Amino acid sequence: MGVQVEWRGEERTLPSGKMRTIRVAWLIDKDSDELQSSSRFLAYLGADPTITTQFKEEFHELYPQLDINWDTIEETLASPRTDLKAISLSEFASKLRSILGEYGYMLDEVDHRLGHGRKRPLREIESFTRDPEATARFERTSGSIFNYLRQSHPESAYALYKAKLIASGDDSVLMELEQREPREHGSNFRQYRAYCVKFLENASDF
Repeated sequence: MGVQVEWRGEERTLPSGKMRTIRVAWLIDKDSDELQSSSRFLAYLGADPTITTQFKEEFHELYPQLDINWDTIEETLASPRTDLKAISLSEFASKLRSILGEYGYMLDEVDHRLGHGRKRPLREIESFTRDPEATARFERTSGSIFNYLRQSHPESAYALYKAKLIASGDDSVLMELEQREPREHGSNFRQYRAYCVKFLENASDF
């Protein structure tokens, strides 16, 4: 796979004092054997990356052994992100991992946060949307993937809603939601499920 761009979330303090997560680009080595469980980070490109001639020369001085296709790198950096305001939750569900990646998030990290390390709601959604026949059935019987999740798996539908907030950087809205949530595990699960069902009654597929 070689050297490629990876977008990740980075916390920034706004002039107002509030924290906001923005996406920043890194160059990583996907073929590195230095870290068995992750990639090797080579260079920080920031939120508005530009590849200059000087940068290329400095990079080759640091990593002369690496062969890198700069045209591919620049093409990747120039690719527009998915407009989250323009897609439905069903569309978000069908491309969950790739869209989160565009905004600097790894699905497993977001999944761990939303499932509190005990459940994997986003992985569950991925398993539903991976099968085209099942997806077509959901759309036929429920109208959309999100409606199916809302009816049959309200906890996953609620997690999907929050995942879109995370990708959108709507931290204040997300914090307000989480402050109102009942605990989801143990004897409180039924209460948490009822909370998800009630919340989703007024949630549209966007």
